[in-house]
Amino acid sequence: MGLALVRADTAAREITQDRLGRWVASPVTCVCQARSYETALCVAERAGYVRVPIAQIQRIEAAKDYAIIHAAGRRHILRITMGELAQRVDPAQLMRVRRSAFVRLEAVRRVTRTGRGPMQLHLEDGAVVDVGPTYAKAVTRALRLQS
Repeated sequence: MGLALVRADTAAREITQDRLGRWVASPVTCVCQARSYETALCVAERAGYVRVPIAQIQRIEAAKDYAIIHAAGRRHILRITMGELAQRVDPAQLMRVRRSAFVRLEAVRRVTRTGRGPMQLHLEDGAVVDVGPTYAKAVTRALRLQS
């Protein structure tokens, strides 16, 4: 079995060795991999690293190139952009609700909207997170709310 290479500009190719030991590239008919998301985030601390399971995270907020993770009554700081984080976590568990915030959908206890103001998510830890206008429809669908 060889190594499969996938590039956006060309077809997938598999690199294998032939009988003479030369490396050759041959087209691959199908390269299928299930998208795997992180089950936990590894955060550096003074004494080493701590593993923060996604299931314990209440919300994540942005601070420039850092993410402040609120989980199990503690705050952790991770050097990562929100865009990178969006690619690493399962959107069914942690949903981006504005440019600078993710919320674990199971942590939402109440949803409010006053007049024409933004939708607000009230979490089980008491935090209130505003939903950005770009994300409002997706949040409404994910929480199965009537619009």
